[in-house]
Amino acid sequence: MPDLKLLLVAATPMESAMLRSLWDLPLTLPGEMVAVNWEGLEVSLLHTGIGMVNAAWHLGRTFQAHSFDAALQFGIGGAFPGGPEMLEVVEVVEDCFAELGADSPGGFLGLEQMGFAHFEHGGERYYNRLTQPRPAMGGLRACRAITVNRVSGTTQGIAQMQQIWNPEVESMEGAAFFQACILAHVRFRAFRTISNVVEPRNREAWKLKEALETAQMHMLETLKEKGMEL
Repeated sequence: MPDLKLLLVAATPMESAMLRSLWDLPLTLPGEMVAVNWEGLEVSLLHTGIGMVNAAWHLGRTFQAHSFDAALQFGIGGAFPGGPEMLEVVEVVEDCFAELGADSPGGFLGLEQMGFAHFEHGGERYYNRLTQPRPAMGGLRACRAITVNRVSGTTQGIAQMQQIWNPEVESMEGAAFFQACILAHVRFRAFRTISNVVEPRNREAWKLKEALETAQMHMLETLKEKGMEL
């Protein structure tokens, strides 16, 4: 039986440092891929760089050149008030291009309100929100996320995002990962470890180091325990 081929996707090298050390993998530039055979799995690691444009570009190029049984995104993210706890690992089951639309005197207009599909695939029209097509894996909180170019850091901006999308988690690449996997017909999972609360920007309150370690430990446990189910 051939090894299951998995693509691990992180935005930055700091989100994979512990895994690269464990697997003796070199540091790579965004878009470059390295692979290792581990625990009966063929695991490839890709850094996309920060933001949805980098994620979309490098994932698109990778999916054109290589085939995978599944893709797994992991990294850190912020939690909106009432959402996950600090350092909690969550599975993102819905993501959203939160800023894609138009301002109007009556408020923000999403793509569906504007009458434009973001993309069409398999006879379905996709707008701002993208949904994981498979049931959540279980064992983790299943969360709604938004993907933004500008991380929320003011009371007004946070309230606006909550009013429009009612998100639990925020990142800068998630929705692009969802879209790339949907278009490439690659099954996928997305995980985020909470490094900070989405609040008026307060970097001193972030638990960045701990969240990075927790995210990678969770990825190792997931590969060990559920690798063949991914």
